[in-house]
Amino acid sequence: MTSPHRRADLLAALPEARLARLQQVQAAAADLGLSVYLVGGVVRDLLLGLPPGDFDLVAVPAGAEQGAPPGPRLARALAQRHGGAVTVHPAFGTATWLAPDGAATDCATARTETYAQPGALPSVTPTPDITTDLARRDFTLNALALRVDGDHLGELVDPFGGQADLAACLVRALHPASLQDDPTRLFRAVRYARRLAFTLAPDTLAQVAPALAVLPALSGERLRHELDLIFAEPQAAAMLTQLDELGALTALHPALSWSPAAAERAAVLPELPRPAWQLPAALIRPAACFALLLAAAPGESAGALARLAITHDVAQAVTAALAFQPAAWPAQPLPSQVVAMLDRLPPAGVAAAYALHPAQRPLLHRYLSEWRFVRADLTGDDLLALGLPAGPRFKTLLWQLRAGRLDGTLSSRTAELAQARQWLRAQAD
Repeated sequence: MTSPHRRADLLAALPEARLARLQQVQAAAADLGLSVYLVGGVVRDLLLGLPPGDFDLVAVPAGAEQGAPPGPRLARALAQRHGGAVTVHPAFGTATWLAPDGAATDCATARTETYAQPGALPSVTPTPDITTDLARRDFTLNALALRVDGDHLGELVDPFGGQADLAACLVRALHPASLQDDPTRLFRAVRYARRLAFTLAPDTLAQVAPALAVLPALSGERLRHELDLIFAEPQAAAMLTQLDELGALTALHPALSWSPAAAERAAVLPELPRPAWQLPAALIRPAACFALLLAAAPGESAGALARLAITHDVAQAVTAALAFQPAAWPAQPLPSQVVAMLDRLPPAGVAAAYALHPAQRPLLHRYLSEWRFVRADLTGDDLLALGLPAGPRFKTLLWQLRAGRLDGTLSSRTAELAQARQWLRAQAD
């Protein structure tokens, strides 16, 4: 049991809005007769003095189970009291309460998990014991629970030495076959280690080789999800370096690698996409990371992208970035020359090329943030009104007007009109 002083410290670390949410959970748990625990990352972060993330709750019936699983019952009770919406996942006995303020609270039923074979998704069975529920988790630092109902508020449950591993700065798998049962845990282990400046425990490192042998059995969607989580991290480059050193990247596909050059180029990743580009981070960050991962074997990129079930937009951007050849540019290209070449690529592909080609970043940034938005004032309707006949030349004439704007030879609508009239006279001659 946690000391009263320790309990006070843990609760004091919660922001005011989280304490209010905790009081709502307490009241609902009391009405339902449930034991309720905060679990996982939020407890870990509280113990480390880090800002806590979203609440993950596990509900355990205080007496004999009645009716629906306690997790969904808790979520529905919170929604009935305070509004919002509930999404139930019956197969796992879990539910998510989305409060009116947009905050999400996951409410799970205490359960056990078994794996029919390594790499398979788990089968779940409800359990009346929080320790049994914690035993199914991935790492000791996540196998922590903080009780929040009634007079038990603040009691810490740590059956697997999570606090000791936090103090030793270790990421330790909970079971001897944990990574083999679910090889995606290897990616999470590296993610936690680099995010928290921890190291992998020796007994966890010993599980890596068996886990790599199971990776080919996992679906591309599951593997891509783990990579997407890594790409979103500020320490993504360091995480990918460690995964490469462990052999995890080539186990996903032989074309994937993370060289020192890629790591150096990846220093720019936390800044991407730049706000002026007006491009979505959810597209740009994965495209840039996959382009760096595949830069050493662009000819095999299609197979790797297919293996990981990469979405069409990301795959298109990666393919464009890998095909980009800046050596074909003039030494000091005009803005119109840059635009003529880059307009052939999707903007996300140009953004991924920005990560790949440091020497070209100034020009690529100008294109993404400024030049691709430049247009002539005159339109096709304006040219028709001036008497220029419609035809194949229209596209060429409109491009020449845009090029003049880009290069500064045409600075106003008046200048564009003068240019158009000159074309008209030349045609008349």
